[in-house]
Amino acid sequence: MREIQAEMNQIAEAEDAKRTGKPLVLSLMGDDAQGTFTGKGRRTPGSWFFVLMTLLVQPFLDAIIFKSKDLGKVVWRKRIAHWLPNGVRLDQFHADLAAARDELGFDRSKKHVVFLGEPEDPNKNVALVRNAVAFLNRPDVELHTAHGIDHDTVVKYMNAADVFTLCSFGEGSPNVIKEAMACNCPIVTVPAGDAPWVLGDTAGCFVSSYDVKDFSEKIANALLFNGRTTGRERLLALGLDAETIARKLMDIYRHIIAH
Repeated sequence: MREIQAEMNQIAEAEDAKRTGKPLVLSLMGDDAQGTFTGKGRRTPGSWFFVLMTLLVQPFLDAIIFKSKDLGKVVWRKRIAHWLPNGVRLDQFHADLAAARDELGFDRSKKHVVFLGEPEDPNKNVALVRNAVAFLNRPDVELHTAHGIDHDTVVKYMNAADVFTLCSFGEGSPNVIKEAMACNCPIVTVPAGDAPWVLGDTAGCFVSSYDVKDFSEKIANALLFNGRTTGRERLLALGLDAETIARKLMDIYRHIIAH
């Protein structure tokens, strides 16, 4: 009930902003445009309310920013819509493999698969990577799950990983995929949000289905790659560094203020 009231308050605030002439911008991140996932193709019934509110608030907006093209499907005011994913701080997310493994205490005689996400969140689907690693049946492969860590520690996990994994049922434009790419980390991901687009044809990065055997095979392929990728180059080619995205965001705000 509190969440519903909060959404109603946001619409009221949008109406007030419109009356006072203040520009109002909405950024769509994920759940607000597609609902909250609990399984493949399944969403919580209550989360559809937030999607409805996103539809209803649009007449009061001056601009709508959506992080992935899938999220843009809920935007019906196309004239004020802007596709702009989040960028990555390349000065923070960079490659430093050996030091990261030592700092995290990773066994150098093993291969390390990393999952970063809330294990209790049904959408993050940690069971997929757990079952996939078990299916590998390789004592030299170790799975690490971490949640609630700061960004500097995230960088260490990205660098210490032989393979980074994303298993979510739903995402907008997952930052962790771009962060792993910035660290040139091999990746196995499901087709959640814009992850497949970000990976492109980067060698050492794989898109899997939600099938455990398939995900396990993709992890094996990533382990065979046995090195670092050119993910950072891919990010730069896509313009997904923080500085480029910041300039584009400033252009959007300048346009809104000018009009």
